[in-house]
Amino acid sequence: MKMINNLIIIFCCTLLFTNCDNKYNVKDPNDTETINSGKLTIYCDDAVYDLLDSGFLNYNKQYPNVILTKVKANARNSMAYLLAGKTRVSIIARDYLKDEDSLMKVYKVVKHQRVKIADDALVLFVKKDFPIDTLNIVQVRKLFQLKDYSLNNDFKEIKKETKISITSVNSSIFSNFEKLILQNQKLTKNLNYFLNLDSVKLFISKNNGIGIGLMSEFVRDTNFKMLRIGFQDSSNKYISPKPVHQGYLVQNKYPFKVSIYVYLFEERQNLPFWFATYMGKEFVVQKYLLNRGLVPAYANLKLKISEE
Repeated sequence: MKMINNLIIIFCCTLLFTNCDNKYNVKDPNDTETINSGKLTIYCDDAVYDLLDSGFLNYNKQYPNVILTKVKANARNSMAYLLAGKTRVSIIARDYLKDEDSLMKVYKVVKHQRVKIADDALVLFVKKDFPIDTLNIVQVRKLFQLKDYSLNNDFKEIKKETKISITSVNSSIFSNFEKLILQNQKLTKNLNYFLNLDSVKLFISKNNGIGIGLMSEFVRDTNFKMLRIGFQDSSNKYISPKPVHQGYLVQNKYPFKVSIYVYLFEERQNLPFWFATYMGKEFVVQKYLLNRGLVPAYANLKLKISEE
């Protein structure tokens, strides 16, 4: 019988964030802000907004005297508002882009304080009946760097007309695709661009194509499968294709890790800082993200590996 590794992550959370209502007096939201009162507007990357919405709701329940305004925007706009000082908090599933980093150096803007929430992963997803299950990382990159990859033996199961779909160039998904897959190489394959990941999923469900998205979107979605990717790790050891799973992400056995951060405009221990700390370190939020298939940033994780 074929041996299958089933990875179970055991969540052991240390006390990283506690309810501080006993230490601080609740004030009117219009008064001076405290850890548990005031007004706060956050911009959130639309690629992870729905994923984090339960965290926002839990924050509202725990801190009802904070007037929290949530704005769903693409990653480019979420970062632009932060850089312009038009928001004090942005949640974005990527690092700075090259042009953003360059502008910050020109205008002598110091990199923002940020709190990591969790690790997700960039994935290639297809319908269940798609003819392949695995690729190696060289093959993945050839998909986007050959105009006619159907002529190459690497892709004999993939038809020339196979559509590859992704979210817009302003999305964090596209930015991570450029960074992790293209690695600044020229994109020669024409892609289908969509406004959001739901639209990509709808298109792939009706066409025999390949979509690019985030692992967390497919952990519970049985309509698709995520392609397994083999690759060379940092020590040049070949890692054979593994199921796309948080357990293998923890072990660095999947190549396309995506981190979600809360970026702060000010480097102060104020309301934005405490909100970021809540999202990044509160037990209920981190456990929820674990259950959604992500790797929480601030938790002790133990891997239990069983074989069947």
